[in-house]
Amino acid sequence: MDAPNSQHIIRVDCAGRRGEEVLAKLREALAKAAARRSRPVIVLLHLARLGDSLMALFRELTALVMRTEPRPVLVDGSRYAATFFENVPGAVPIVVCEDEPAAAAPRHVLVVEDSVDILEFLCHLIRSAGHQAFGAGSVAGAVDVLDRERVDLIFLDLKLPDGHGSEVVRQARARGLEIPVVAVSGLPLDPEDSRRFGIRRTIAKPLHVREVLNALQD
Repeated sequence: MDAPNSQHIIRVDCAGRRGEEVLAKLREALAKAAARRSRPVIVLLHLARLGDSLMALFRELTALVMRTEPRPVLVDGSRYAATFFENVPGAVPIVVCEDEPAAAAPRHVLVVEDSVDILEFLCHLIRSAGHQAFGAGSVAGAVDVLDRERVDLIFLDLKLPDGHGSEVVRQARARGLEIPVVAVSGLPLDPEDSRRFGIRRTIAKPLHVREVLNALQD
């Protein structure tokens, strides 16, 4: 799926409104954004002054965001929304910012991970942040992507069904590609291995949204 080329800013003043009013306004605005193939950026204003339950709003908002493509980004300076999504059981691939994100050229990210659930989570989150994501579940699948697509960042699981993740790095270098690598690992890595494989950052499993987003911004 290609990343959208523009942002569609949706500002909603929550002060004194019921959650269903906020959601109705969002549904209407998201339909317009979808027609334009723009990435929606939902700016929630005065969230602390919502007229009823924040938790009820967040639950419905989660469902709305998860079924919208392109996936919206949420902006909430109060951090109520970020706190909710960071603590909800199970990782939710929704991007929440404190400030409106600046429009920028999307990155082309290869995600190499043999767990289907983790692969889908990372790809959804990366696309939600406005980038392109290509998924692969093996060394062979990753090499196929490298041969077909431009890639400027790799999220790499080191334990793959057909070999060690370092083989993906070796294959990239054999093609003249020096691509930064973010290791996705349940175990700590030896510093020497990190240097040898070109790993600039390690994200520990279980994954946290903020760590993934920070890795994308480096």
